[in-house]
Amino acid sequence: MDQREAEFLISFFPKIVKATRNREQLEKRNLLIGYLLYTTGLRARELLSLNWGSFRNNPKGFLFVDVIGKGSKPRSIPIREATKDILFSYRKSMGETVEINMQDTSPLFFLYNKNEPKVNKKRLTYPSLYKIVKKAVQLAGKT
Repeated sequence: MDQREAEFLISFFPKIVKATRNREQLEKRNLLIGYLLYTTGLRARELLSLNWGSFRNNPKGFLFVDVIGKGSKPRSIPIREATKDILFSYRKSMGETVEINMQDTSPLFFLYNKNEPKVNKKRLTYPSLYKIVKKAVQLAGKT
């Protein structure tokens, strides 16, 4: 998949949201998921384990995300400027701070309960992530 195709596919991540409640947060969450998967090469498990505290600025001011990869090996991945903007926009839509706090262990991606007006602070699950990606791919008409 080339860059143009990837960006076309990612553009469908926010479009799969059907809910009216928390619509903005869900659309931004899904867009961020698409960008993080594409621009960082994160595995699904790594993406789902992200906390706000997983992000840090290096001494030159660039944003990195620290993950524990396959074989329990730690790795640091640079975050592109466009992805950083989407991350901060998502955080703001959630009413969260955009100040980097490496002590924050709350999940970056939450489950949304249809029956509750607020975000459920439970971590997004693999089946939920799979469904998001699958729906976006179907909507884009890709395989």
